[in-house]
Amino acid sequence: MTIFRYIWCLVIVFNLSNCQSDKKQLLPHTYYESTILVVLDKEFKPLKDSIQKILFTPQKGLPRMEPKFDLQIIPTSLFKNHLKSHMNILFIEHNKEKSGLKTDTNKWAHNQHIIQLFSKQKDSIITDILNSKKFIENHFHQKELLKLTQKHKKFGPSSLTDELNKNLKIKLYFDQESFLARADSTLFWARKEQEKIKQDFNHQVSQGLFIKKVDYLSALQADTNFIVDALNDILNTEIQGTEKGVFMEVSRNFILPSHEIKKINGFYTVITRGLWRMNAGLRMGGPFIHYFIVDKSQKHAYHLYGYAYGPEVKKRSLINNLEASIYSFYNLN
Repeated sequence: MTIFRYIWCLVIVFNLSNCQSDKKQLLPHTYYESTILVVLDKEFKPLKDSIQKILFTPQKGLPRMEPKFDLQIIPTSLFKNHLKSHMNILFIEHNKEKSGLKTDTNKWAHNQHIIQLFSKQKDSIITDILNSKKFIENHFHQKELLKLTQKHKKFGPSSLTDELNKNLKIKLYFDQESFLARADSTLFWARKEQEKIKQDFNHQVSQGLFIKKVDYLSALQADTNFIVDALNDILNTEIQGTEKGVFMEVSRNFILPSHEIKKINGFYTVITRGLWRMNAGLRMGGPFIHYFIVDKSQKHAYHLYGYAYGPEVKKRSLINNLEASIYSFYNLN
């Protein structure tokens, strides 16, 4: 009996050590901001250009065209070694038995996110990608926001999170080097100022995250037309220029604001993307991201408005980092 127990313990220890060694084999993930590695079955190699065009989506609300994701497309035969550590991977595969989607995590690397798109018929792959495109984009964009949120948590100023909680009784993570511009019991304004070198010139880059807490009185407040008007009222009053009568506003001159309605972690949310501008004086402008979040339990709603300014600088990354701060609301509140 004693020998049997001893052998059984050895078996358990051996299995546990194998499990631990398997976990250790996972690589640290390789992160390229807003990038998806697309792995194509050899049957679909002739359709590479068509697939790339379908998967390409411009990011809404930017002054110049930038893709929502950068795509790196390779055949299955090249998917090996360091490529297996990519954070975001999309497999497009021919499967004789089924069509559909499957998600997976941490297959070859830690914090890795994988989607497999199966197509039963070779000639239906284009249709299958079109039907799955929105899910693919939303899935990887959410993972991108969570990745940036963790960066803000690790490197951002915790003093800002504490100050926000003190004033508005909510929490967010902020990007590193952000600082407090204004705060009281109903509003909070954090800013980040930096310079980026491009073509031997220093370009001013400004980011701001403005939060306004309001009473939630009616469902009309979440109407998309009302949201833009309410946002303009806030900007006209709270974000003013150095000259009298100059203020920030939502621009409707070049592109109209776009809206998306979601329920995230139980919070009814309206997401708006578009362009802002100063109404007079120096004609400054840029992109913004705005979340209107309803907290019915507390009878409050929040305008979380992130804006970016940076002539000659690409804006996708600036807006994504602001959106990640906003998105941390759902994990912290």
